[in-house]
Amino acid sequence: MAAPGADPWFVRAIADQPVERRIDVAGAAIELLTWQGDDGPGLLLVHGAGAHADWWRPTAPQLVRAAGQVAAFSFSGMGGSDWRDAYSIDLHADELMAAAEAGGLFEGGRRPFVAAHSFGCLPAMLAMERWGERFAGLILIDLYLPPPGRPPARPRERKLRRYASLEEGLGRFLLAPPQDCPYPFMVDFVARRTLRHTGMHWTWCTDPDGGVPVAHDVHRARLRQLTVPLTLLRGECSRLVDVEVAGHLREVAPAGTRFIEIPDADHHILLDRPLALVAALRCLLEGP
Repeated sequence: MAAPGADPWFVRAIADQPVERRIDVAGAAIELLTWQGDDGPGLLLVHGAGAHADWWRPTAPQLVRAAGQVAAFSFSGMGGSDWRDAYSIDLHADELMAAAEAGGLFEGGRRPFVAAHSFGCLPAMLAMERWGERFAGLILIDLYLPPPGRPPARPRERKLRRYASLEEGLGRFLLAPPQDCPYPFMVDFVARRTLRHTGMHWTWCTDPDGGVPVAHDVHRARLRQLTVPLTLLRGECSRLVDVEVAGHLREVAPAGTRFIEIPDADHHILLDRPLALVAALRCLLEGP
């Protein structure tokens, strides 16, 4: 199955290949991608649940000019990282910090930024609670933190799927939560990099047993107490972080938090409004 035609900006970005390597964190090999730039604060990009570092490949090269060194990694159980017997937010926070260090983001006394999407916001907040003084700021992209009493988001059913062909697997790829995307080439790109060939069949690179419990009250308290400069960035049309959730975030976020909405963006902003996301991140990295 041929990939759909892509816009020139996407073709240029994908041609800018990162340095790829794996680092050990608590006995698991963690996939790490880095893009080298000139002087800048540094930026670590953190993906959401079921995603991986490759979700950032179309946007990361466009952030090098503002950030300098850019790094993205895959949590254990996702992407090209090892699977574990058990997972936790604590372990994912350790993986985040190890990626920042191995990615050279603290070299020369720099204090880098972290930009995290969706589920990735939770270990990012824990990392800031532990090591916030080492970072210049935290950007949380479409963080889902519902008000007390609201039913939790329905978890995605996880099974080890097997497909006879790449084409069959691509036909089964779905975003979670589901949404439309105006750039078919973006969805096709991440779908192809989420499928792995085992020698007998095709399957997803995500561990079906890789989910972790999410205690919203714990993360709500953590958000309130953050002292690192904070930005909450939301898709204006997000079906997950809807108006009610966005209002609750404004109530619990610490004083001084910046709030930004990406126009006409749904939850998967990386895919449906990538250039608007790049523009927002560049402004935040370059400062007032």
